[in-house]
Order: sequence, then structure tokens, then C-alpha cells
Amino acid sequence: MIADRLFIMLTRIRRLLSKHEDTYWLPTMKDLTDQAGISLEAFRTKVSEALFSGGPMGNFSDLTIMKVNGHKVENERETNFELAALRAVLFEEVKYDVHGEEAKRPIKHFGTYPITHAEWEVKLTSDIPEIIFGAFTRDPLEVIFDVLVWITFYHSDWRWEQDWCLHFTEHSNSYVRGLAATCLADLARLHRALDTGKVIPRLQQLLNDPDVEVRERAEETLRDINSVLGVFS
Repeated sequence: MIADRLFIMLTRIRRLLSKHEDTYWLPTMKDLTDQAGISLEAFRTKVSEALFSGGPMGNFSDLTIMKVNGHKVENERETNFELAALRAVLFEEVKYDVHGEEAKRPIKHFGTYPITHAEWEVKLTSDIPEIIFGAFTRDPLEVIFDVLVWITFYHSDWRWEQDWCLHFTEHSNSYVRGLAATCLADLARLHRALDTGKVIPRLQQLLNDPDVEVRERAEETLRDINSVLGVFS
């Protein structure tokens, strides 16, 4: 399960970089995903050294996807929220010895780690930016990206997470809708299960979303879910 999770994280980031034509880190991501068959500990070490050691390639933590850096990107804010959220779970996976399905350290800048569904729901529904160390606030949209990605990879209750993904496919921000659709594909890969009777009709509706980004993500998610669960075979 942990090896699958790590591979899925890398694949997600690789797709994001490919979409935005990152020519610097993309070859490294390809090389790492191509080595996914080695032992888990060796794989973790390779990912950690390649991305977070500050070696010859630099440190992946410093990457920002921006037009001025030669990237093909329209919405820089949302794109970097997604990148940062994925990078946080990847860092967690390779830098710490994670036991079980859920990490227990505070999620990014949150002061405490939510445990119950109700505590997570506060993070997912609050319109008030959260105070970080009493100094400044965070964009509520960034909180949605962080929490939705984090619970996708680390929350053990896939039905609960699935319903939150479906909830956020109704969000007013198109990038949140697209992210929620993509997280459904991640859930299918991680748990080999989804309530397809609820998920597939909603994704099919998103194929007619007014935003092309959402339509593309919905189509990609349907393909990914089918490859794992064979819902259309």
C-alpha cells in the first residue's frame, strides 16, 4: 500500500509538470517512476535524494510553476497550491517512517493534526483563513487544496473522502472542481474501490462543465477509474 501511494504521488506530480511543460524536473520524475519496482526503502531513498537533498538538481521544494520560468500555465495561484499540496504528502512519505495509513504530524502549517471527521470538516468548510503561528493568514482556497490532497492519501475512510471529493466538484472555483475529480482517481488507485454509482454520473456531468480544465480532468479521471475498476468493460 505504501509503495502504491508513493508511486501514485510521483505520477500525479509528473502529470502536473508535464501539463505545464516543466523541462527541468520532468526527466527526474520520469526516472523515479521508472524505478518504482525496486524495494520500498531503496525507492524512498532515491526519491528523497533526487528531490529533497539539495543535490546537483537543486531542491524540489523550491519549485514554483510560473510563466516567467518558461512554464505553460494560466492560473499560477491554483497550480502552485496543487503542487505544494502534492509536495507536502510526498515529503511526508519519503522523509518519515510512516506507520499505518495516516500520517500524524500537523498538516503543513496547521497547529494541530485533525483526528475526527468533524475536525477535518472544519478545515474543509471554513471560510476564515487560518492563523499561522499568530503572524499571518492563509488563503482559504489553499487550505482546501492542502486538506483535500492530504486526506486523499492519508485518510483511511475512502467513502468519507469520496463524498468530500464529490462535494468539491460543485465548488465555484474551477481548479477546485478539477482537483476534486482528480482525487477521485487517486482514491480508486489507492483503495481499489469507489461507489461508482455515485461517482461515475457526477464525472459524466463534469464532461459538460463550462471550464475546459474541469472537462479534461473529468475525462482523465474516468479513464483512470476504468483502468483500475473496469467500470466500462
